[in-house]
Amino acid sequence: HNTPPSRVIHCRAVADGCKETDLIQVLQPFGTITYVTLLPKIRQALVEFESLESAIAVVTYSQTSPLTVLGRQMFVNYSKSQEIKRDKVLNGDSNGACAEASNILLLTIINPLHPINVKILHKICSPSGKVLRIVIFHKNGLQALSAERALAVLNGQDIYAGCCTLKIDYSKKAKKLNVFKNDDETWDYTGALNGTSGKAHAQ
Repeated sequence: HNTPPSRVIHCRAVADGCKETDLIQVLQPFGTITYVTLLPKIRQALVEFESLESAIAVVTYSQTSPLTVLGRQMFVNYSKSQEIKRDKVLNGDSNGACAEASNILLLTIINPLHPINVKILHKICSPSGKVLRIVIFHKNGLQALSAERALAVLNGQDIYAGCCTLKIDYSKKAKKLNVFKNDDETWDYTGALNGTSGKAHAQ
C-alpha cells in the first residue's frame, strides 16, 4: 500500500501560519523546488521538486530525522500525483476551488534569487493583455499585484530558469490598485500620473 516515489511530496501537520518560503527554506537543501501549494485549512502542503532524487532524499531523511518548520515537526511522504497541476490554484480548500475571478491578480514569486521589478513583470504579463497598474510588496518573499488576466498562461512558470517561480491567484482582498509614483516597485501604465510621488497600496 506504499505510495510509489514521486517528485511531489505530501506534507502533513504543517505549522499554523506556515508560508511557502518557510517550507522552501527547510526543503531547498535537498534540491531545487519548482512549485509549492499550501492547504492551510487542513494543515497540509504539496511540494514539487525538479528531480525525483530530491524528493526521495527528503522522504528518506524524514524517516530517521525530524523535519521541523516554525518549531513544529512536519511529516512527509510521496504524493499520489507526479506533478502539481498548475491550472488549478488551491486556496486552502481540498477541492481546489478557485477564488472569484477578478481583474487584479496576486503574483507570489517563489525562490526570488534575482531582482524583480515592474519592468520585468510588465514584460511577462503584457502579452496576455493590457496591464494597467503593478504594485510590488516585499513580504515572505516577493509578491506583486498586477491588473492583468495572465493566470492561465503564466501560473507555475519560472521568470528565470530554476527560480522566481510564479504562483498566481485572483486577488481576494484588493479591489483596486492605487499607485502614486512610478518606480521599480510601483507603476501606473494608464498615464494618470504626472510626476507625483508617494506610496502605493491596494484597497
